[in-house]
Amino acid sequence: MTLEPMRSAVNADGEAGWDRVSTYSPSAPHNVQMTTAGSPSGGSPVDKPPVPTPSPESRGTRIGIFAGTALVTTSVALFIVSGFAILSGESGVAQPVATVLGGAGVLGAGALTFRSAHNTRISAERTAADSLAHAETELEHARTVAADEKARHEKQLTEQRHQAEIARAEQSKTFERTHRREVVRDLRSRYTTCAEQLAHESAAIRLAGVYALASLADDWQQQNERDEKQVAIDLLRAYLRTPNIHTPVLIAAKLPDTGELEVRRTILLTLHKHSSAEASDPKSWNGFDCTITNADISNMSLSSLDLTAADLSSADLSNANLTAANLTSANLSNANLTAANLTYTALTDASMEDANLTGANLALANLTGTDLALANLTGANLTGANLTGAELAFSDLSEAIMVRADLTGADLTGARLFDADLSAAILFDADLSRANLSGANLSHVNLSGMDLTGVDLSGAFMIGAVLTAATLVGADLMDANLSGANLSGANLHEANLACANIDGTKLSNIYYTAATIWPEGAVLPASRDRP
Repeated sequence: MTLEPMRSAVNADGEAGWDRVSTYSPSAPHNVQMTTAGSPSGGSPVDKPPVPTPSPESRGTRIGIFAGTALVTTSVALFIVSGFAILSGESGVAQPVATVLGGAGVLGAGALTFRSAHNTRISAERTAADSLAHAETELEHARTVAADEKARHEKQLTEQRHQAEIARAEQSKTFERTHRREVVRDLRSRYTTCAEQLAHESAAIRLAGVYALASLADDWQQQNERDEKQVAIDLLRAYLRTPNIHTPVLIAAKLPDTGELEVRRTILLTLHKHSSAEASDPKSWNGFDCTITNADISNMSLSSLDLTAADLSSADLSNANLTAANLTSANLSNANLTAANLTYTALTDASMEDANLTGANLALANLTGTDLALANLTGANLTGANLTGAELAFSDLSEAIMVRADLTGADLTGARLFDADLSAAILFDADLSRANLSGANLSHVNLSGMDLTGVDLSGAFMIGAVLTAATLVGADLMDANLSGANLSGANLHEANLACANIDGTKLSNIYYTAATIWPEGAVLPASRDRP
């Protein structure tokens, strides 16, 4: 059955009008099916078409058909009666009456037939419209049920996906935990292996252990295990603190080193390199304790290496070769640098407080601004060294060689310069207050205008020294050799020049008092006015 949508309306006479005409095909198969969500396959077919309930319009149609049939019957009866009248011979009146009645009957029958057919068509169209509306309602219901079913399935699918994601996340966490345990176990096993390598008799294997430990520390960093990383670093530091008992014996026996110095040198450079790296570097050890306090790196060759800002405090660098090394801003406080070679070494702004530099060679070294307070420089060679602005307060420079050394602005307060050789040294603006220069060689040194109040210059060699306008109040110049020296304008109040050699010494315009002690038989000029 094929139904097309139509719309009906009622005109002013009460008759139905149509915008569309529906087509009814009796021959079309009536195989309409409906699907609902309750069927096992997602929808249940409706095997039989729905039986519509008779409506008032269908009952009216049947009544119209019945009335039309009655009128047609009546008209036919009138036609027959008129026919009998004509046949009976009463043609005068019967003929017209029969004709009129017959025609009226025919017309009435035709009108009734037309009306009946019209009502029948209207009824059929209304029935079809109702069926279509019912079908559309069922279809809309089916669509609603299907949409609800789809939403339910989608919700179930979403929930299943969510549960699957949770399961995968938990599985991933489990895997990560398992993997991390395995990684940590492996790293700790590697640490044990590295420790065994560092204790091996072969220097080559010990050296391999050093590199393995450095790599291990970096791997601990990737695991964000700072404590474990520090443990690896501490093992390297501990190795350097272990006394090197092999190398000195070999050196004394004039035998070649077995490689121990190279192992220790590699550890030192590894610690310095990693600790000096920027914090953004994944291999940086910045922020970790990489100090090598009390490390034994004696007899080691570190020449020309860049050890800027290295922390070598309290380290044993005795007999080490640091020629031309860069130790700018390095920390060498309390370090043992006995007999170390520091020729041409850059030690600008380095901290060498209380360091032991006995017999060290610092010739032509740059010690500008270096802190050498309380340092022991006994017998050290500082020839041509730059000590501008250096801190040498209470340092021991006894017998040190400081020929042509530049001590401009240096602080030598309370320093011991006993028998030190300062010939041709530059001491401009240096602070020598309470310094001990007994027996020091100050030949041709320019000390003009300097404050040498209370300074011990007994037995000092000051041949050709320039002391013009110098303040020597209470200074001890006993047995000093001042031959050819220039003391013009100097203040010698309470100075002790007993037994001093003042042959050829310029003493013009000097100031002295009765408290000034002169060598026996000295011919003195008149003292100038009190300054």
